[in-house]
Amino acid sequence: MPHIFDNIELKLLPTLRETLEGAKRTYFCVGYLFELADFLKVIDEIYRYPFQQLAVDALNRQFKRGTDDAQLAELAIALRIIDCLCLIHEDEQQREPHIICSLGLF
Repeated sequence: MPHIFDNIELKLLPTLRETLEGAKRTYFCVGYLFELADFLKVIDEIYRYPFQQLAVDALNRQFKRGTDDAQLAELAIALRIIDCLCLIHEDEQQREPHIICSLGLF
């Protein structure tokens, strides 16, 4: 049965030993996806604030190229880290989300 080890919440070695106890064979795929906490911050920011134009352009380019979800997530995280994802105005009151017409009219 596949298992993803998140080393933020679990200690890798004890959990791996427990999982492999009694196993006759195993296959490994090691990789770095992204920090889940960073991704949750991206989601919160996108929900609360509008995109900056740089983010719109960068994400649109990647959508048109057919970039996979993991790479889009990494791009969004990178844009947030350099303060280029959303226009954040902390002094504004919490606004309700609104829908913008697909024709670009408000």
